[in-house]
Amino acid sequence: MKKKITEISRRRFISNSACGGLATLGATGMLTSCMGTDNEIKKEVSDQGVIKSVVIRPYQLLCAVCNIGEDNTAADSEKIKAIRQNPDRPVTLVCNAGDIFAYQDPGPAEDMHGSFEFNRKRDLEILQRIDLPPGITLPGRIILHRIWDSIESVKGICDCGEMASESCKGCPKANSGFYEKGREISLLYAVPGWNSQLDFTEADLQGAQNAIIVPRTKEERTAEKERSIEAMKKAKAIGVRPHILLCAICQYGLGDRPPFETDNLPEMIQYIIKNPEAKIRIAEAADWMMCAPCPSLNKEGHCYNVKGRAGLTSQLRDVRVLHKLELSYGDVINAQELYRRIIERIPSSAMICGSISQGVEDPSVWDDECGHHTESLPEFVRGRKELAKEFGVDI
Repeated sequence: MKKKITEISRRRFISNSACGGLATLGATGMLTSCMGTDNEIKKEVSDQGVIKSVVIRPYQLLCAVCNIGEDNTAADSEKIKAIRQNPDRPVTLVCNAGDIFAYQDPGPAEDMHGSFEFNRKRDLEILQRIDLPPGITLPGRIILHRIWDSIESVKGICDCGEMASESCKGCPKANSGFYEKGREISLLYAVPGWNSQLDFTEADLQGAQNAIIVPRTKEERTAEKERSIEAMKKAKAIGVRPHILLCAICQYGLGDRPPFETDNLPEMIQYIIKNPEAKIRIAEAADWMMCAPCPSLNKEGHCYNVKGRAGLTSQLRDVRVLHKLELSYGDVINAQELYRRIIERIPSSAMICGSISQGVEDPSVWDDECGHHTESLPEFVRGRKELAKEFGVDI
């Protein structure tokens, strides 16, 4: 078939139909697939520029963890190096599944450690444990967390276990303990949420040199907080994504006041209380002015809270808030008027946040720590009541 590039919006992944079975799960949940045999790193085009996607066999990700445990990351493939460079880049998992999944089969060129049948079994065992189908595309960080959470040992995956025979021997390192050690190191430096890795410093970088995910340092976050607070005070309008306007109410109800380490919401609230003419610009996603010091902000300025998957839950919260407030992305509004509107129209956090994760649990991409409540959070109730007094709202 002819090579074709399908270009869609920057809020969704891009599907290249010559990518060797690339199946892309976009923000809408739609699955697009393509035929082909080339499973090298692909360039995908969006209106933000070129994004390199990695098409990889599941077992190769386990090998990368094994290399960490062996202190042999020099053996990493170009694909693994690309994931190290940006753990949030799209990663497509392919394997020789056959049957109705044959559209994404990569062929046996990268088979290792045994027969075609063993290689098929190994890849399928991994996919079964992390509960993902072949051909799926997700940010690498999400896949890595699924692997670390679900696969504690490679026994029965990379070896042949009870099925060992002359025709099935498996990887010679399967029982070396390298994977298990690499997993332990990986989890030591992983950043599952906004409140993790708060004490990681520049002095810790040397120890994290083998880790696939390296946290932001405390020094970097502190410097970014200072810069962003100064920028907020000078801005004609403060950039804030919609749903964290509610997070600020919860923080206020919890008694959080400046200085606050992981975001600038308490500082924002105090600033608009003292400056009645302050304005807020509705941002489409994580905005540096609010999120600069967060451990879950990557170098591209994107949020990877909740093991990399909060982009979905946060965006849904955002549009729910906009719907209730009758606002759109990019709108600029007086900050105190905006909070009066929030207090009047959003009496409960449950109506925006509580049903986000209804009926799902980890590792679902819709599972979120703030998404499981049916009654308004106590901190939201307190914060709303206290801010209503500040902004002159009767509730």
